[in-house]
Amino acid sequence: MRISLGLVLVTTSILLAANAIGLVPDRSQAALDARKQLCESLAVLWAVSAQEDDLAATRATMQLATDGKAGILSAAVRSADGAILAEAGDHQKHWAGHSPQQSTLTHVQVPIFKGNTRWGTVEVRFNEIGHKGILGSWAGIPIALIVFVATAGLVGYLLVMRRSFQPVAPSSIVPLRIEAGEGEGTTISLRAANSLMFALAYRDAGTAEHSQQVARLCVATARELIPPSECFMLEVAADLHDIGKLGVPDDILLKPGPLTEEEARVMHSHRQKGAEIIALTFSSPKLIEIVRNQLAWYGGSFRDPNLPVGDDIPLEARILAIADAFSSMVSHRPYREPRSCEEAIEELRCFAGTQFDPELVDRFAEAVMDRDHSRNRRKLGVSRAVKLEIGQEVERLVDALSDCDFSGASTIASRLAATATKQGFDRIASLTAKIARSASQGPNLDRIAQLITELTSICPLRPTREASRAAAREDHCLQTRRST
Repeated sequence: MRISLGLVLVTTSILLAANAIGLVPDRSQAALDARKQLCESLAVLWAVSAQEDDLAATRATMQLATDGKAGILSAAVRSADGAILAEAGDHQKHWAGHSPQQSTLTHVQVPIFKGNTRWGTVEVRFNEIGHKGILGSWAGIPIALIVFVATAGLVGYLLVMRRSFQPVAPSSIVPLRIEAGEGEGTTISLRAANSLMFALAYRDAGTAEHSQQVARLCVATARELIPPSECFMLEVAADLHDIGKLGVPDDILLKPGPLTEEEARVMHSHRQKGAEIIALTFSSPKLIEIVRNQLAWYGGSFRDPNLPVGDDIPLEARILAIADAFSSMVSHRPYREPRSCEEAIEELRCFAGTQFDPELVDRFAEAVMDRDHSRNRRKLGVSRAVKLEIGQEVERLVDALSDCDFSGASTIASRLAATATKQGFDRIASLTAKIARSASQGPNLDRIAQLITELTSICPLRPTREASRAAAREDHCLQTRRST
């Protein structure tokens, strides 16, 4: 016991001494780590855009970064000869006097290579980070930390004195996802993958949600076909298969209607850009192979004669192609309505053997049906309060339409669609989303009446006198609107 107490005092003294000379990290370390991660993500994005000569997109994303709250004063992409290709903020002023040979807490530079040749540099100027002085140990280190170290040290030293060391086998502490790439030269940084997904979600939330849905479908299909390590590789590939859309201009990426031929060409270039981003970010040939071969047709295609066919296409790429097509078909687009799961699966089967692997289409259909069955079982467990809330929202929607308050009806329908989607009531979500669009776009009364009839057949209204009066008001409103 006395030996343990002595060791605790020594440990505490060492901790205080380390803090006094500045060895204990302060809060600025967290800010520094965040800056490093941010610069890595921005460098990948800006490097691809700059090398593609898409300086407008580079400047736009730079401006967004400097206008945010990340502490960035200015940023620039500089070519190898020292010329600034794109900048945001007063970069000349903020970067003046800095040595080009090294990075600091406030001046961070990331080199850009094209092949083995240095193409240029990404420069980011941050604001100052406050530092604590080296004096005052008790002011610079939390009291709770000292108490914790002393208490935990006492218990730990007592246990160590009574028991011998038990060596830990390295295999027992290496995570499966890291061990999977050992000896294969396939390293995947989860931090880098998450950073790219965050950037994609910031640019286009709809594309990010689609990618996550595709990833879930891929994992559900591949779980019994490939080992967990390869399943993880497929999950990352699915998450990042549309990452090249970061390099597509907003007026094309976010266009609500069909694309022109030239716009479609630019949009299709995101596949190549995505492969380049993944190649720059990850040292994983397998991951790049999955993304590059996603568009390969199982029966071959004259559009891409250089891509593999049949079973020569990587299994993961075949699964990704099916999941991507299915998710696109069941998702809403501004220029078309979503298909049902049954319709989407039937469409996949129509192209089985030509575009898709027929055996994988059948397995995918089974996985989707199992997933829907599980979702339906979860629906049975939805609380009565949630069902009551949905029923009340439906009544409010009918009342708003009865009063010809189409703006309010659109708001209520949108809110109801979000609630129904969250709880897994897909049919209610689909109907209310259509009602919201119809009510907000110069209301089509016949269409709204048809949708309301279908909705109330699923969620019957309570037979109250107020509901009867609402129905009478609705008839009067419809007649008035038609007469005008």
